[in-house]
Amino acid sequence: MKASLYIRVRMPDGKYLTTKPVFSAKGRIRPGYALINGTAERFDSASYVLRYGKTWETVGDEANDALAALERKNHELKSVKLGITVESSDPTHGAAPTRSLPVAKGRSLVESIRSYMDEVKAHKSKKTVFAYTETLL
Repeated sequence: MKASLYIRVRMPDGKYLTTKPVFSAKGRIRPGYALINGTAERFDSASYVLRYGKTWETVGDEANDALAALERKNHELKSVKLGITVESSDPTHGAAPTRSLPVAKGRSLVESIRSYMDEVKAHKSKKTVFAYTETLL
């Protein structure tokens, strides 16, 4: 399943229309522009919505935020398809979604890092060993 981006605009007759947004030649979204009967029309008040499956999700009025939400949702849907559970993808929390990966049998992470650091110490410079130690331990 893949998410799609739409724009909801208010037509001059007062009715709302949900249609595809307009993109520039470089692939950037044109804020406030909707594709109406094959032509790009400018609207002052527009909101962006995502559609995935039978679900419609409002993502706000900003075009760039809508594109980011589209990418985030597509990544989330892909990770669910691959069996990676995503705990929270709410952008208002400010944190990246956390993922729960399957537990591998064998060595623990600490043992793997220590083994790797022993190999680094044997083959790399002191400066590199120090940088790796600061990062990994």
